[in-house]
Amino acid sequence: MRLALAALVLAASPALAHPGWGLVVDTEGAVYYTDLKQVLRIGPEGGTTVAVPDVHTHELYLDPAGTLHGEHLWYESATEAWGHYDWALSKKGLVRGPAQKGFRAEGSFVKDAAGNSYGLDGAKLRKKSPSGESVDIELPRPADAKGGVAAAAPDGTVYVTSMGGVLRVGTDRKVTRMVENIDEHVWTLVTAQRWHYLMGLAPDDRGNVYVANLGARKVKKVSPDGKVEVVLDASFPWAPTGIAVSPRGIDVLEYTDTGGSVRVRRIDKSGRVTLLK
Repeated sequence: MRLALAALVLAASPALAHPGWGLVVDTEGAVYYTDLKQVLRIGPEGGTTVAVPDVHTHELYLDPAGTLHGEHLWYESATEAWGHYDWALSKKGLVRGPAQKGFRAEGSFVKDAAGNSYGLDGAKLRKKSPSGESVDIELPRPADAKGGVAAAAPDGTVYVTSMGGVLRVGTDRKVTRMVENIDEHVWTLVTAQRWHYLMGLAPDDRGNVYVANLGARKVKKVSPDGKVEVVLDASFPWAPTGIAVSPRGIDVLEYTDTGGSVRVRRIDKSGRVTLLK
C-alpha cells in the first residue's frame, strides 16, 4: 500500500491487525463510522442504522456534495492476494466500483476543499490535483518511515502525524513541526508498533488539531503554538482511533483491545462527554 496514510500492519491477532479510523459528520449532523464490517450511521437525533453493508474500510471521506466515499478491502487466502474496490454513497444510492487486484493505488481518501488528494510515501507527502498532476513535498522523516495519518483543513493546510509528533504543511508547502513526542504508550494489544501510537487526527477552524493517541488511550488537542492538552481519556479496554470535528463538537471513534466492540463519543463545547453509540 505504497501511498497509504497508515501502514497498519500489527504483530497482533488478525482481528486487531487493522483498526479503523474512518469517522465523518455531515452538514445535517449525521455521524458515519466504520467498524471494519460495515459503515454505520448515527442520525442527528440519535438512532443507529447500517449505511453501507459488508465493507471492510478503514478510512472515510465526505465530499463537498455530501457523497460518502470508502473502499472494501479483502484477502484471499487461497491465492494469498489482496483485492479492493471503491464505493460511493450519495442521495441517489450506493455505487460500487470494479474489483481490482492489490491495494488501492490512489492511496488515501484525504482531500482538501479544492479537491487535491494527499498521500504519504516515506519522507514525502504527495499532493495530487483533480487533473492528476502530482507534487511531492519533503517531510522531516526517514525515507523508510512507516505509518502516519493526514488530514486536510478547508483552507488547504495539511496536518500529518509522524514520528511521534504532528507536522503542519502550509499551502506554500512550508513544513512546520507543531509538536514532538506526544506518542505516549500504555500496554495494549492494538499498539504493537510505535507508528500506531498516534492515529486519526482532525483540525478545527482555529488552527488547532485533535489527535487520537491510541497508544495512551487519550485524545490530545495541539494548539497552533504547540501547546498540548488532553481533552479525553478512554479507560481500558477502549482506545481512540478516529476524530471528527463539527459544529456539534469533537467526535471520537474508539475500539476495544479485543477488536470486538466499537463506540463513538462526543465532546461538546463545554467539555462534557456523551456516548453516541
